[in-house]
Amino acid sequence: TMLASNNTIEGLINASGDSDPDIREHAIRALDGIGPDAGAAIPRLEEVIKTTSSPWIYCLAIDAIGSIAAPEGAPVLEYVLTGKDKNGLGYSGEARLKAVLALNNIKAERSVSVLMNVSSGDPDIEVRLAAINALGEAKKPEAVPTLIGIARKAVSKTEGRISFLNRALNEKNPYEACRENEDVIDCYYAKATTARTGYALFGELYNEDR
Repeated sequence: TMLASNNTIEGLINASGDSDPDIREHAIRALDGIGPDAGAAIPRLEEVIKTTSSPWIYCLAIDAIGSIAAPEGAPVLEYVLTGKDKNGLGYSGEARLKAVLALNNIKAERSVSVLMNVSSGDPDIEVRLAAINALGEAKKPEAVPTLIGIARKAVSKTEGRISFLNRALNEKNPYEACRENEDVIDCYYAKATTARTGYALFGELYNEDR
């Protein structure tokens, strides 16, 4: 975290809206480095996230909001997880992952329901795992049923993976059988990872309440 005067922060806020992408990048990175003292930059960073067509730039802005870690930054991070970018597409997997990590820094009460949806509904396993981790760190009892549901589904898939591998090992050429179905194996492995994470966090929540 850097120390900066109000004039410096104001100058960086103005520069983060510059038409030159290099100037914008350096300004946003500087705001990220300042951290909590740059709270005044959140409206501009929100504007950048919603109006820029560059995934690289809006990812930098998401990182900066996570470093500032003010509750006022939560709504736009939730938007990244549920809305569309300027191009009319969903935000990239990298952006959604960064948004979850930023929400975990902010720990806003209002974000728990969004994180619960992301933990089971995002198409990217890394984003789902990050949301599960954020729910666990938040230690909110209302998240426990979601974590249990994820774990139960993942265990079912894991059992299917073990059964598949056992069948593959009985084939004359198990390597070929596994290679032909590597997407299935990867999917089950990801589900198993989710199960372990879900159970670990559920146990942590449960023990905290006892």
